[in-house]
Amino acid sequence: MVRTAVPAALLALALAIPSVGCSQESSLSQQKVLSYLASHPSVLAEANRRMQAIEEAKATEATRSEVLKHLPQLQHDGADFVANPNGRVTVVEFFDYHCTYCKISAPAIVSLIEKNPDVRFVFKEFPFQTEISTKAATDQLLAKDQGKYVQVFGALMGERGLDEEGLDRIMRENGVRLDGVRTPQAEDAVHRHLT
Repeated sequence: MVRTAVPAALLALALAIPSVGCSQESSLSQQKVLSYLASHPSVLAEANRRMQAIEEAKATEATRSEVLKHLPQLQHDGADFVANPNGRVTVVEFFDYHCTYCKISAPAIVSLIEKNPDVRFVFKEFPFQTEISTKAATDQLLAKDQGKYVQVFGALMGERGLDEEGLDRIMRENGVRLDGVRTPQAEDAVHRHLT
């Protein structure tokens, strides 16, 4: 990567060096700089590394600023399910029931919630992969007050290739009843929350 970046960087640097009236002195300066950089390409690599670090720091700060700006919404949206609501430390997780990384981390999340009542855990349903992800998120939010959210979350995340049949089975096996809570108004409210 450095080998291909060095010639391009050298060319860019050569073009960027001001040439006042194309004098012999500025041309000589350009040649010295180009010669030095050609002999010491690690200087360009280090400059590139520093530039990337500066850009990453800017992006991190921009993200941090946005999170802080929206912190009340992230931590206290009444439409979300919150485990251990009286916990002193808040963790917010965005997830999708088909996300591989979410599935891998799900057992650790359930364990964290069970073993640490001082951790207030906000579940942000964020279905983005499939239609069944949206249906699972909708069913979870419709039934969130039935006291089975965390166990159903664990079961849904543990289901390989979650489909509608699997979703219905998991809800049924965990005693979740949707017939009394699935109304057009409730579904509309959940869909507004998810979009």
